Amino acid sequence: MKKTLITLFILMAGIVSTFAADEKFVKAVEAALTQMKTAKSVEDFQAVANKFEMIGKNSAGEWMPNYYAAYCYANMSFMENDSQKKDQYVTKAESLLSELKTDNDETYIMKAYVAMANMSVDGQNRWQTQGKIFEENLQKAEKVNSENPRIYYLRGTSLFYTPEPFGGGAKNACPLFQKAKTKYESFKPTSNIAPAWGKEYNEEMLKKCQ
Repeated sequence: MKKTLITLFILMAGIVSTFAADEKFVKAVEAALTQMKTAKSVEDFQAVANKFEMIGKNSAGEWMPNYYAAYCYANMSFMENDSQKKDQYVTKAESLLSELKTDNDETYIMKAYVAMANMSVDGQNRWQTQGKIFEENLQKAEKVNSENPRIYYLRGTSLFYTPEPFGGGAKNACPLFQKAKTKYESFKPTSNIAPAWGKEYNEEMLKKCQ
């Protein structure tokens, strides 16, 4: 009886400790996400990326910290004008994603997003390799969850900036942005810290199509 009580106590202590760790993790990610929503510059996104990387180092096995840090670095690459720095940010994002032990629709989408950032550094010489990586990952994401609006938002964005002679342009991109809009209207993140980005950007792209 005494051994049973001791075992039960140890199990309960473990559960309480895990719950406390999970709660701490969620609060840390929530705080970083709040800061990310107001990021306007490369420096702003760098500060947020640093926070996510620190959270990731203290939360082994969690995929969201590296996912969000990669998102920050991809955004930094899009915002940067210097090609060498753009490449450095992309390389960092790719490195963070390579460490992930989890594959889901969101991680595939982020790999596609980073491939798009990579392609934007030198589209003429990278569109074949990075374009393939981009589409392959979106296809994987679609197989996992075809209701994810970010799939169609990214496809639309890629098409929008692709020259019309190659099948791109606003006319071909607009239906995808519209599809993304419909998906965003019914999309519900699985938690307060689950990915939910892209809706505002999709609305901006729809306006550009008009």
